Amino acid sequence: MKQLPARGLLLTVFIAAAFPLQAATRFELGFAWSFVRPFFKSTYTSAYAPPLAPASYYVSSSADQTLALWGRPTTGSDGCFNVLFDEHFGVQFLADYHKPGFHGVNSPYHVVLNYVTTVPVTYDKTDAAWPDTSGDLTQTTFSLNGLARLVLSRAVLLSFSGGLSYFYLEGKALPLGFTSFTLTHDGAAYLLAEKTYRMSFQFGPRSHYGLNLGSELAFRVKLAVIVALDLRWFHAARFDCPLKLKPSEEITEPLDEVEAAVNLGVLRVSPSYLRLGLFLRFAF
Repeated sequence: MKQLPARGLLLTVFIAAAFPLQAATRFELGFAWSFVRPFFKSTYTSAYAPPLAPASYYVSSSADQTLALWGRPTTGSDGCFNVLFDEHFGVQFLADYHKPGFHGVNSPYHVVLNYVTTVPVTYDKTDAAWPDTSGDLTQTTFSLNGLARLVLSRAVLLSFSGGLSYFYLEGKALPLGFTSFTLTHDGAAYLLAEKTYRMSFQFGPRSHYGLNLGSELAFRVKLAVIVALDLRWFHAARFDCPLKLKPSEEITEPLDEVEAAVNLGVLRVSPSYLRLGLFLRFAF
């Protein structure tokens, strides 16, 4: 009998505490245009043995090159949803999307083939004018943050926030070199034919976890309209991403055979970036 008043008292205290919290809770929904500086900087070294058909003439071969993939600064779009429990503390949900291009100066593409007809023969070629890297990275990031806010004046707000981030990315780039040889004999002479592709490769989609930390200076234009500058750093550890070739009509050999021959490896990927966003938020 004595437990009922105690439970009723606890329920009363809980309801009484919930009403002020609900009354103080505010929401902000915002959208932004942003400038993004990716920290994506990676290299991929391709080394494999170009095939020769027929294989009976083959002795040995090698091909090598190093491709550089650097992320270009770009623009992006962002969204945020803030839940404020009072004027100073809350939680924040962020969504970021951007698509930086790749660039990078590549090493020469070097191919050597040793084969035998009536005598041993060596084919050695270096393409010093191998094109620079092109392509792009598509990245989406979702974050859940704790939020602390200082009210500097009725119109000026300074906020700090940080928390966990989920990175989802995929990319494509070119040109990755692949060479194959064909040796024919017309009864009088041997003719070596070379075929070199400049192939497009891709990686992902892959996901990864990391952190973000940022600060924001906001100006209240009207009671329910806020303009803000948000500077934020997103960081995740680098990780390996397997490569695969993109299908192309120019590649006449079966794609799986080319992938096996070119000995595709992994690319070391960094999803980290720095972002400056111009937000327009609506409070309700």
